[in-house]
Amino acid sequence: MLNRVASVILAAGDSRRMGRPKALLPLGRKAFLQHILDGHLTLGTAPWVVLGRQHRQIRSRVDLTGARVLVNPDPDRGPLSSLLLVLEKLDGYDGALVHAVDHPLVARSTLHALLREHFRCPACILIPRHRGKKGHPVLFPQRFFAELKQAPLNQGARWVVRRRLSSQLLVPVVDAGVVTNINLPGQVDRLRRTGHRVG
Repeated sequence: MLNRVASVILAAGDSRRMGRPKALLPLGRKAFLQHILDGHLTLGTAPWVVLGRQHRQIRSRVDLTGARVLVNPDPDRGPLSSLLLVLEKLDGYDGALVHAVDHPLVARSTLHALLREHFRCPACILIPRHRGKKGHPVLFPQRFFAELKQAPLNQGARWVVRRRLSSQLLVPVVDAGVVTNINLPGQVDRLRRTGHRVG
């Protein structure tokens, strides 16, 4: 193992507003989830991928080789319920880099920048910042795992982030993908218009 930070990719939601699984939306020649997973595979550890009710459909269309896959039986409880499934398996890890499938444009260089910053500040919650805006994914050090487990499901990991302002370190990046959140069909249309070939 090249590092002790777990990659966690959350893709369990039903994507009701989108009308189809966000994990399977095309980004160029790859699905959102494939694009994210391929980036995390360059970090040196096997990513954890959490799927939900559509796990069979996603498995049939995304190459999950190299990932450890969990299925959330009740994804309606929110993204934190998926993260909790992974946290139970992270004994011995120093941190978790948490990446939601609705941020598919995050560059690999950003993932590596967050990992490098973790080695410089292993006690910090690391949040990428682009042009003054906080983004995703977020890297939580191990010392906050217990707090994440105690967070209200309806507030999610943001509950910990808000409570621990003094532990945050904002990591400047040129990557606009950290603040590009894809939740609605109209946002997909905007990506098409800007040349990202999402369809």
